[in-house]
Amino acid sequence: MVEAMEGLLCLRRSSRNGYSVPENSTFCAVMKTARQSPKRRVAMLMGWYNHASHSGIARYARDAGWILDNHSVHIGHRPSLHSIDGVVCCLYGQPELTALVRKIDKPVVDLQWQVKSLDLPRVLSDNVTAGQMAARHLLERGFKQFVFAAPDVRGHFASRERLDGFRATLAAHGHRMKVLDGRNAVKASQASSIYQCADWLAGRLRTIPKPFAVFCTNDDFAVDILDACSMANILVPEEAAVVGCDNDELICPLASVPLTSVDLNLEEVAYQGARLLDQLMDGRKAPRRPVRVPCRGVVTRRSSDILAVEHLGVAKALRFILDHHTNPLIGVADAAAAAGMSRRGLGLVFHRLVGRHVSEEIARVRMERAMAMLATGEHNATDVAAVCGYSGLKHLARALVRATGHGPRQFAKNLKKPIRKRQKRGQMT
Repeated sequence: MVEAMEGLLCLRRSSRNGYSVPENSTFCAVMKTARQSPKRRVAMLMGWYNHASHSGIARYARDAGWILDNHSVHIGHRPSLHSIDGVVCCLYGQPELTALVRKIDKPVVDLQWQVKSLDLPRVLSDNVTAGQMAARHLLERGFKQFVFAAPDVRGHFASRERLDGFRATLAAHGHRMKVLDGRNAVKASQASSIYQCADWLAGRLRTIPKPFAVFCTNDDFAVDILDACSMANILVPEEAAVVGCDNDELICPLASVPLTSVDLNLEEVAYQGARLLDQLMDGRKAPRRPVRVPCRGVVTRRSSDILAVEHLGVAKALRFILDHHTNPLIGVADAAAAAGMSRRGLGLVFHRLVGRHVSEEIARVRMERAMAMLATGEHNATDVAAVCGYSGLKHLARALVRATGHGPRQFAKNLKKPIRKRQKRGQMT
């Protein structure tokens, strides 16, 4: 690199054409190599668009020096098949897009699993874990009534996987759940789409004993559930907690009630998908099974920021912990004072209703926030420790190792590693 810069500095003035380059310079060799290695042209075809996925593909394209053709995203223009070297796509069942991909004789990587008739290399979210995370989030808040909601459970692979994870985790804790399937709404109301069935959704939600918790397969449908709760005069989160999936920053913070959501790490999914495409264009073999990328975790917002307990003293203690967990000096005595109860009295009732000791709840709330901050990759561990109520970095590191088995650096790094599981070709995990 130093020699190349020296070659650049060796440019000398020519009276005829401005500058010339000394013969046999390193600069000439660099430029010759560049001319011999044209940039790869990659097309992005999105049947289901998400800005995080777009960002992940674009970020890898920048790192790899690709020319990224994203005209289809903005103006619907389909790329010329003979001019591209590869495709990253997100097929969602659109016949025209599926037919186009069938014609492509270059490497293709899919970020969905909706079109099973195409045997494509795929990079996917860890949907089962997403369902497990949502279940644990709601169980920790004391709910006993649970609902899984999706526009089409059977017809969407990710919904089935998320349902499997959600149901299994609830069953392990002795709970059952109901399924709110949008297909039934369409049949009952003879509407053309689930998105025209708000009255049906509101009617079904009215029949569920309160308080209850709803996990929605995506953020779009979670917004429909919020609207249906409003129509049914069901208060969110006081009577119904709602959790989405995707953590779409253009939806969740701007919803009528800011929406809690499972962060599927979609930008990293797309980045790893583009990385796999690069390997395929280099001639490497496609993986025999889909590559899975770990979720970041649950991002808590107002739609589930409550604990389902009827005891006033315990409710006051829980609210105190949520509001003051950033203070490293608070303890059981402070929570008891806020609840207007003795330390022993609060401890007995709290453990019976919440299933944890007061000190364990303080630790859980701190760890939940710390893990969410570390997962973004935007904060260093020292700052996270200070913001989340830990006395210092060592205190945070010890707590994180107890919770996850990894320190702060390894925990954040693991979120970027594809999950490697043994499974048969075509099997969904």
